[in-house]
This record gives sequence, structure tokens and C-alpha cells, in this order.
Amino acid sequence: DLDAGKGLVAAGQGADDRLPDFNQFLPLIHAQDRDRVVASLGAATASGQPFDLEYRLQAPDGEMRWQSARGRAEAGPGSRLVGVAIDITRRKQAEIRSVEEHAALQHMTRVALLGQLTASITHQLNQPLAAILGNAEAARLMLASVSLDLGELAEICTDIIAEDHRA
Repeated sequence: DLDAGKGLVAAGQGADDRLPDFNQFLPLIHAQDRDRVVASLGAATASGQPFDLEYRLQAPDGEMRWQSARGRAEAGPGSRLVGVAIDITRRKQAEIRSVEEHAALQHMTRVALLGQLTASITHQLNQPLAAILGNAEAARLMLASVSLDLGELAEICTDIIAEDHRA
């Protein structure tokens, strides 16, 4: 029983080798992982089912290490788990880097798409604005001339209105 503190002991390499009591190991497990580890190991001990866990260990110097533990509850008197624990810190760091790099790539893709969209919108807006400006300048020149063609001036004003609606 893990919660009652009976002292779950891990077996060492030799039959008489004993690692520290589980309750001495428990404080090394990162606080955010501790409840999950205790629940999983408690369930494995109670049911006899195998366990497979990944959790973080907080070293006394503050370094965070990742560990993968797999095993089963050993039949017999007392609560005893048999299994292996492997340091997977490098793998976890690589996974974290991969996630961060994927997020950065997604961000760069969004920024690039935003740039393309901005360029497209700018182009679509600049075309009618250039037509409006050209027609307005032509109309001003026509108004300054001696012979004024009202029909052509009306066409220019119609073009200006159409380009304005397009913009």
C-alpha cells in the first residue's frame, strides 16, 4: 500500500541488494508528476497489472531529468515492484525542441501567408486607385482646356465612380 507508507522497495541486481524505500524515492519525483506516479504504481501493486510510466525527477542540484519506468508488481509478501527505469532526458529534450521548432515553423508560415495576402490586397487596391488618379488628372486637364467635351468628362466621372466602387 503506497499511501500507507509500508515501504515499497525496489529490487537491486542481486537478490539481497535493496534500493531505498519508495517513500525515500518519492520526494525526488517532480511535484507535478508525483500523484500520477503514486496512483499508477498503487494500481499496479493492487491489481498485479504491469506499469509503464514517464516522469520527471528533480535532482538535489536542481537539474530536471526524465525517466521511463516499466515493470510489474511482484507476487509475495510485502509490496514490491520489479522493473527497469531508463533515463530518457535526451529524448524528451529532443521532443520538446521538435515541438518548439514546429510551432516556430507554423508561425513563420502564418507570417509568410500574411505577407502574401497583404501584397495581394495592396495590388488589388492600388489598381483602382491608380485609375481614379489618372481619370481625375485627365478631368482636371480637360477643365483647363478651351474646348470642353462634356460627354468625355461625364465618361471620366463614370470611370472614377466605378473604380471607387471597385476599390
